[in-house]
Amino acid sequence: MVKIAGTGDIDEAVELIMEYRTFYGVESQSENEVKAFVQDRIKNNQSKIFIAFTDSGKAAGFIQLYPSYSTVSLKPQWVLNDFFVKKDQGAF
Repeated sequence: MVKIAGTGDIDEAVELIMEYRTFYGVESQSENEVKAFVQDRIKNNQSKIFIAFTDSGKAAGFIQLYPSYSTVSLKPQWVLNDFFVKKDQGAF
């Protein structure tokens, strides 16, 4: 299952984002900083975080999209900024 993260999914999003940042070598990170970042994005509707869950209900990955605009198409667009899937998560 894949769903757009809401306020009830912050803990799952934080866990995934912490692993994502570790994957990219971010050595100094505070869970509280990551949580505040995620809460701000969701609360202020500044991004859309989609979380994928395994069949057993465990958070297995996420993508984060940010709103932007295209001068070429003269329309709003979404920019895929982050993409992460945990290793060995089984079936979705």
